[in-house]
Amino acid sequence: MLPRLSDAIVIRNIIGSSNPGKLLSFSPRLISQNMRAFIRVISEMPERGRFGSTAIQVKTLPPWILSLWLEHVMRGGQLKRWSAEDLLGRSPLGAENRLDFAILGLTCRDIGMLDSTEIFPVIMFYQHELKHLKNLRDGLSFSMNLRACVMDKVQDYLKIKAGQLNLTQEQDSSTNNLVLLDKGEVQALGGMFFFTFWVNFGYCRKSVTRTPNQVHK
Repeated sequence: MLPRLSDAIVIRNIIGSSNPGKLLSFSPRLISQNMRAFIRVISEMPERGRFGSTAIQVKTLPPWILSLWLEHVMRGGQLKRWSAEDLLGRSPLGAENRLDFAILGLTCRDIGMLDSTEIFPVIMFYQHELKHLKNLRDGLSFSMNLRACVMDKVQDYLKIKAGQLNLTQEQDSSTNNLVLLDKGEVQALGGMFFFTFWVNFGYCRKSVTRTPNQVHK
């Protein structure tokens, strides 16, 4: 018989163990049902445990579990929008629920809940965490599905920016809006990596199906 996931000692023992992936022995439904206790216990755990940083132990959980974390907070608060401060763990909501721990669980649903002007700090943080954690867990990557949704949001941002600059439709088309990105925004998106993606974006828009709740495994 599996231990009860609602028990604080069970959660602490799993997250503080050498293999937090043991959570996979529980069903997604059971994890979702106990997510409130899961977040509360993790928030109360010491910064470091026997096997290292609690934050790293949590952040390297399978992305679908972290996605359930974000979904739980979103549904519990009946949220229609995320702010960058929420997802970076800086707002009262984000800090209380340690949403920064769950950043690698981002899905197209979460990107869609962001204002287009707030996409840059979120994706910069996402890529920072991915870069530093992917060597600790096999299979972590920036999925094509999520990339496509990010680029949709960036396009929305650039349309707004073009409108603020009173660009004509002809000017908007000829520059493809890329020149409107400032240095910080380019860095947030990953520089040449995203420029390469954008060059091929016409093809990607046709070939990539955006799945709202899909996470990379």
